[in-house]
Amino acid sequence: MALKAHLRGLASSMIKKLAPGSSRRRRFETIDRTELLDLTGDRAFEPELKLIGPYLRSMRDLPGIAFDVGANIGEYAYVMANALGPDRVHAFEPNPEVHKQLRKTLPDIHSHCLALSDRTGEARITIPTIQGRSYSTRGSLEAIAEPGQTDQSCFTVSTQTLDCFCDEHNLTGLSAIKIDVEGHEDHVITGAKAVIDRDRPLLVVELEQRHGAVPLVDRIGDIESLGYRGYFLDLRARTFRGAASFDANERQRYEQIKTVDYVNNFIFVPREREDRVMSLFRSLIPALR
Repeated sequence: MALKAHLRGLASSMIKKLAPGSSRRRRFETIDRTELLDLTGDRAFEPELKLIGPYLRSMRDLPGIAFDVGANIGEYAYVMANALGPDRVHAFEPNPEVHKQLRKTLPDIHSHCLALSDRTGEARITIPTIQGRSYSTRGSLEAIAEPGQTDQSCFTVSTQTLDCFCDEHNLTGLSAIKIDVEGHEDHVITGAKAVIDRDRPLLVVELEQRHGAVPLVDRIGDIESLGYRGYFLDLRARTFRGAASFDANERQRYEQIKTVDYVNNFIFVPREREDRVMSLFRSLIPALR
């Protein structure tokens, strides 16, 4: 098994170097053909990706616009576009080189080389280098040192609040917002409070204790105070648990990162739609039906 995994890793690395666009499309195809419970054995991608599509398709009575904030290669944007159509998806990726690849891979969505935050202006983004490899997926506006980091690259990016962006582009009716910005999530939400209050979108937010000193339970409570109920998917136990009960010491051990036992995404559901949404999500896991 270890040899097979090693060979798959080598093959994947070669494909990425020789044909990055093809590698991304193959990854998208993996999302389509993989069942949610298959991820308990091999977490090929974030399990929450399998929830977004059914949610957007089920909420036909709601206006359908979705935001992928911190899009990177666009996995969430891809799933959102499949559910709503590419013209209803906006993806935000501030790294110019990554954004260029995002545009090539998903040319029909609205992609923006922009960092969403709590203010409009400019900020410095840091990309860590770990064991000689630059990790664009861990680029952050925050001063975060990654385990094993040996170097970093920095550059200036434009920032804007989500509220101002929506006003500027006359966008209303957001159904879902995914936020994965390596410790800057609270700032994005602060800059989105008017839209959140107006449209009541589903929020999928990455929150990791290693990205800051504020206890995770406090950050979860701040989001829930906006009229939301937070949950996380415990796929190993085939259940959803309340986010307020989350234990970062147990569920975010770094040695488990990239496995199904490491939980970094939280789903925040508007309380007025909580029963409907959670009923849908539970129906996606056979053991919960």
